[in-house]
Amino acid sequence: MSKPNEAAEAWDEYVRTSGMPKCAFSTRKIIKIGTGTTTQKKESKILWIGKQIGDDLFEVQRVNNHLAPSGDVSVISSAQFFKDFHPEVDIFNTKIMPVLRKIQTAVERGDSHRQRGEPYSAEFEYNIALDLDEKCVRALFGLGLVYLARNETDKARLVFTELVAINAAFAPEHKHLFNEFGIQMRKKGMFDEALAYFQRGLEFDSTDENLYFNLARASFEKGDYQACVSNLAASLDLNASAEEAREFARYLVIHVEKIMQEAQLDRSELAAPLLKAVSEIGKVVERPVQKQKQERSRSRGEKLLHYDRRTGHVDVIN
Repeated sequence: MSKPNEAAEAWDEYVRTSGMPKCAFSTRKIIKIGTGTTTQKKESKILWIGKQIGDDLFEVQRVNNHLAPSGDVSVISSAQFFKDFHPEVDIFNTKIMPVLRKIQTAVERGDSHRQRGEPYSAEFEYNIALDLDEKCVRALFGLGLVYLARNETDKARLVFTELVAINAAFAPEHKHLFNEFGIQMRKKGMFDEALAYFQRGLEFDSTDENLYFNLARASFEKGDYQACVSNLAASLDLNASAEEAREFARYLVIHVEKIMQEAQLDRSELAAPLLKAVSEIGKVVERPVQKQKQERSRSRGEKLLHYDRRTGHVDVIN
């Protein structure tokens, strides 16, 4: 077994020469087979994909029986990684990479079919990817969108359940998939699922005003007006010049009394803070926002409104 410093040098050399930020590795353990005098010892090898994510941290993910990395991702120290994980460069190049390319090709074909309005062809391609990696996030999202397009909401819910059960296989770019899936679920009246998807997207990027805006819309359609206003305030807090959010806010300002009356909130303890929050948002959206101001709002983080996520208070910044 290589010493940790030798293993680290070998890894640096591999990255330098191959240009690949990840590779296959194996861990090994001795298992006993049989009992008594027939007991034999055999070495068991488990394959992983390893990727360095910092000076002292690595991500590792198990490789399944189809030679595809699948399931949850764990983060371990570089010391543990170089101590326990053995490089398997040849397996990575000759066996794992072809499987990864096949999965990627199937998902891309599925996406193309889905975007062209060919849901059954899309489903076929996504299932090719899922046959190799049953937890392929992009394929599951694509399949869920196909089911929603065909109004097969029960199947879409099953996909939803599978996705939320995957604890750590998501990457930051999956935020957009959560957002798209959430929008389609909202349009189908699946408000709880849509809200859960937008919330999961925020776990990857808590500064995305679009996710907060979509949370506001889904909350409104569900009838949770307090959550609607809070999320709309959070969206405007991040970008007070976003026109869709400003238009939604103007709608709430105009119709809030009627909305509350129809929802029988006029005598509720929620009524006063809700009215106040809508009023404060209204002050912001009625301010003229010049183009130059819009650019500053986006590029330098200049704000016209502050939303306190802890207390739910909305304050206008003078």
